[in-house]
Amino acid sequence: MKKHIIYISIIVVLFLLCFNQCSLRRQNQNRYESNYAAQLDSTNYYRNKIGEIVSTKMSLSLTKDELKRAAEVNERLKESLKGFKKTIAVLQTTQSVKYDTVYVPFEKPIDCTFSKTINYDDDILSFSQVITNNGFTTPKINLKPNNQDIVFGWKKKAIFKKPTLTAEITNSNKAYTNHDLKPIVILYDRSWYEKPTYTIPIGFLFGVVLSK
Repeated sequence: MKKHIIYISIIVVLFLLCFNQCSLRRQNQNRYESNYAAQLDSTNYYRNKIGEIVSTKMSLSLTKDELKRAAEVNERLKESLKGFKKTIAVLQTTQSVKYDTVYVPFEKPIDCTFSKTINYDDDILSFSQVITNNGFTTPKINLKPNNQDIVFGWKKKAIFKKPTLTAEITNSNKAYTNHDLKPIVILYDRSWYEKPTYTIPIGFLFGVVLSK
């Protein structure tokens, strides 16, 4: 009887190990295929029911080590991840703002006829403007592109304090400011077949059946 219990225990352990390895292999294969499709995917835009423009793109799924290697060759990403004990999600995006042709006429034209062009360019924005006796025209106003990094994760606050669930946004362009942040992380319960209370008894029963 003792030998049977030992054999059954060995079979159960081997079954659980094989099941776990097969599950991990299947998950990794699915992740590789999804990541390949995400790399080929392009950013798409659509207008939602309330009239706002939505940008959408498939997401990459990286392991902790893969994210670390990506940060080693991306200084901005490396800096954004500093202080995070456990990263949940990262979003990198480039934003740009352009206004084309703004014309403002004077209420009363100036008696003297003239035309003057002004060009301005710095690290934040660039624009050109044409001033005449009838008003002024701004052919273009461009905010310099903003490289934005958004990180969700457990942030280390102090040595003896527990990490807190935090979202951080980093903007390269000082003209961009984020207000009223409302980060939300959704928690999902594991499926019934992923819980030990089900997997262990099933594995045990399977071992018993095989031992007969």
